[in-house]
Amino acid sequence: MPSITRLVAALCLAGMAAVLSGMIAPLFDSGFRKAPFFAVNIAIGLMVGWQVLGPRAGLGWRGALGNGLGGGALVMFWALFVHAVLLMARRAMAHWYAGPSDALIAIFDLMLGFAQVIARPDILAVFVLGSVLSGLVCAYTKAKWP
Repeated sequence: MPSITRLVAALCLAGMAAVLSGMIAPLFDSGFRKAPFFAVNIAIGLMVGWQVLGPRAGLGWRGALGNGLGGGALVMFWALFVHAVLLMARRAMAHWYAGPSDALIAIFDLMLGFAQVIARPDILAVFVLGSVLSGLVCAYTKAKWP
């Protein structure tokens, strides 16, 4: 059921994904495609906010912290996973892998490599702050407009 809380949650996590994408994009090499990177991350933020963060709002202020961090962690996981799958698919079309099992294993290797690139204090600080703020804003929205 659509609600203002779901909309606010989706916009909060999409905004956080956009800010983080702007911080992360310069860390990758020159062959990196920025347009799909931003679009995919914002779409993931919208979906996680609408499906996860919004419906779980209203658990109190302490629950809002956990809800926000959980929603942010889901955005990070799905972004890493989707981008790893996309890169693996491009490489698979160029015959980088010996077989399908190598390609599937490469997804997790790519996720780990991406995570190592973005594991920087400034990015982690924005991630934690954005996640917590998203949870608190959703809790406030749920309390204000149930």
